[in-house]
Amino acid sequence: MVVVFKTLRRLCTVRKQISFIVILLLVVLWNVWNQYHHLSNVSISFKRLRKSVFAMINIKDFFDTTSSTSLPISCHSCFVHRYQYVLNNANICGARNRTRSIRIIIIIFTKHENFRQREALRQTWLRASKRNTDKIRYAFVLGTSPNNRLQTALETENSIHNDIIQQNFLDSYRNLTLKTVTALKWASDYCGHAEFLMKTDDDVFVNTEALLATLSQHKSQLQESVGGYCWSKEKPNRQRDSKWYISYKMYPKKYFPGFCSGTGYVTSIRVAKKLFDVSKNVPLLPLEDVYIGLCLRALRMSVTTIKGFNFEKVPLGCIYHSNDLITSHQLDPSNLKTVWRLKCHNRN
Repeated sequence: MVVVFKTLRRLCTVRKQISFIVILLLVVLWNVWNQYHHLSNVSISFKRLRKSVFAMINIKDFFDTTSSTSLPISCHSCFVHRYQYVLNNANICGARNRTRSIRIIIIIFTKHENFRQREALRQTWLRASKRNTDKIRYAFVLGTSPNNRLQTALETENSIHNDIIQQNFLDSYRNLTLKTVTALKWASDYCGHAEFLMKTDDDVFVNTEALLATLSQHKSQLQESVGGYCWSKEKPNRQRDSKWYISYKMYPKKYFPGFCSGTGYVTSIRVAKKLFDVSKNVPLLPLEDVYIGLCLRALRMSVTTIKGFNFEKVPLGCIYHSNDLITSHQLDPSNLKTVWRLKCHNRN
């Protein structure tokens, strides 16, 4: 019976579980019937039928064969980050730019082709950094591209703005976790004297005044947590055709630990350093925001929901310049400039 139940736990869908149980019950019932009624000839026929049925359904397909080889939830140095810098602006937080203490370093995920997005951010809410000389600092982070034209354009852009961090992994959606670890490593090594770290994307509007206010409000909580728009209990997506597909082998548990949307979250630089340090012992998961949740669990830390963080697009309006909004997602360059130019009486 123990073997049977272990087998059932490995079945990959409810439909397959039901089918397997029905077949198993039929076999058991027939064997009991045969034992008491001595239907030897019929038994031979049933054995042939049973063999044919099992051949048709291919019993191997009923099992989730990956579960017995699932990746561990934790490990020892199984995910050591060994990628090298292609572009590194080590002085973004350095002495040359240190006119005052750094309140927050904002790490912005981008792609090579998103030049217009980066320019729109520099012309709008990133102006609060005063070109990386004030209490807010920022850096764009990305991997590599096989397109030499795009790489050359990126290097030219960086020679003008000196605000791009690049490491030598392929830039792709499934490699966002590598971007995250790159960001944590760079911030720990080159901006470790900042008070806080924020991670966001290049299609996000950040209300920097509201952000600074919420850092003061949640300062103590962020010494032991990551804050933003957070979920406490989400199930992995097991649909193979989904952008967010996670196999049982990647993550065998029923629920993810708490995590915050990767569109925008904040934490103290203290926690950021700890997240990087523990990441080498947390197996790679391609969902970067969930991966941070896994690292937090390994550290026995948690997430903090903070009002004003939005993982979706908030309708354009003066709310963007109020303390009720910190982030809004999915804004193109035109949206970013429109919001920035709004004349609002409640503008911070």
